[in-house]
Amino acid sequence: MTSFGTVKRLVEGWHPRKCKTEHEYELALHRYLVSKLPKVTVIRQYGMGVTKADICVDARVFVELKKDLCTASRLQRLLGQLHMYRRHGVKKVVVVLAGRTEERMVKEVQHVLRESWDDFLDEREGAVLVIPVRRRRPVQVDPAILRESVALFAEAMSKLNNRTSGGDAADSGQSEQG
Repeated sequence: MTSFGTVKRLVEGWHPRKCKTEHEYELALHRYLVSKLPKVTVIRQYGMGVTKADICVDARVFVELKKDLCTASRLQRLLGQLHMYRRHGVKKVVVVLAGRTEERMVKEVQHVLRESWDDFLDEREGAVLVIPVRRRRPVQVDPAILRESVALFAEAMSKLNNRTSGGDAADSGQSEQG
């Protein structure tokens, strides 16, 4: 049986790439957990009554993932889902917040869950994990290459202008003669 602590540590070590939607994050996390827990049942969209958990590990640890938790409606939806988990007897849950996540929303989730889930956030039954968005590093440009590129561009523009100017003069000269 896979413990809550194992799932939590794995999620903490997960570094998703190129995910744009909540669905893509869920698929990536599912693939990651399956690869790290090859002898364990990891199910996406695990049904419980009228609700579904994003991921269920070994029928014991549930993972709910939310992307961009930055509005009251998204917060309320998450809290409603977690309430339904509790009603269905779920005892161990990892809440994963990916993408843009407002700190006040994280604090509100933690506060509500501490009040309603006795052992939540004490490392035995639940955790709220924020997965930061990986930002692309700015491209480092060699100043010498940049100067050379600008010089080549300026030379090419100068040649183009000379051709255009020369062509216009020749055209205008012909029309004056004709």
